[in-house]
Amino acid sequence: MPRLTKNQTKRCNVPAENEEEYYRRAIFIPWLDSFINNISDRFLKHKCIIKSFKCLLPTGNSPNQTEKSQYLKLLEFYKNDIPENGVNAAVAEFDLWYQKFQCPNHSLPHNAIDALNLCNDTLFETIFILLKIFSTLPVSTSTTERSFSILKRIKTYLRNTMSQNRLNGLAMLHIHREIDVQTSEVLSVLGKKGPRHLNFII
Repeated sequence: MPRLTKNQTKRCNVPAENEEEYYRRAIFIPWLDSFINNISDRFLKHKCIIKSFKCLLPTGNSPNQTEKSQYLKLLEFYKNDIPENGVNAAVAEFDLWYQKFQCPNHSLPHNAIDALNLCNDTLFETIFILLKIFSTLPVSTSTTERSFSILKRIKTYLRNTMSQNRLNGLAMLHIHREIDVQTSEVLSVLGKKGPRHLNFII
């Protein structure tokens, strides 16, 4: 525990009976408050907007008042990204989008990608832009972070002189393990590259 003084400005000066209590008051509880505030700022404020994207997936019926209000929230939030046709034109486009899927010929989209494939960007210009935003929202930086973490395991001291193409190939093989690589295909590619010290049996 640090020594307590009357006017201490260089470090935390909370009263405590022992080391554990000082650590809890000076470090752990402030860190926990900061963590909770950052989580709520990052996720909870956008929860309402994310839920509003559900209105872009038609149900086969006419849009109700809740879906229309969610659509207006999207128009307000993404007003810089959508064309300036006016709110009335955008609402009429929304009604036409729902009316399209009331016909038995059109199958209902189950996700944002299906809806984007069924959306005509000329007729439903605003809907198309909002669906593109909806489709790209789940994208995060996890793939990039995973690539950097794998790079530490691949580029070891013994492999430090490999070329960029080989490093990229090893990284892709390590990341995308679900892709089945056939040994015969690899051997045939290596065999066509010219004379080598090793004799590949094809």
